[in-house]
Amino acid sequence: MSRKLVTGLRTLPYCRQPVLRRDYELACYLIATPQGHILINTGLAESAPMIRAHVEKLGFRFSDIKILLATHAHYDHVGAMAAIKKVTGAKNDDQ
Repeated sequence: MSRKLVTGLRTLPYCRQPVLRRDYELACYLIATPQGHILINTGLAESAPMIRAHVEKLGFRFSDIKILLATHAHYDHVGAMAAIKKVTGAKNDDQ
């Protein structure tokens, strides 16, 4: 379940993926603003469709994501960044 932490900041539901025969959970955060949204953490490469579904279920347009950020550069936090960037045209912190 999504939680509204402060105005404009929502946690996405956990992105559950089987990794090493156990569930993998990554907290993804969406900061919604009128100028475009910021997505923090993208999970594994396979997480992109799940993240898109969660964003849209919250009532936001996936294409409104303008900035991609990661808490740190581990594969389980940035794996889907390229795929999401390709679909949304969002900028990430290396641009």
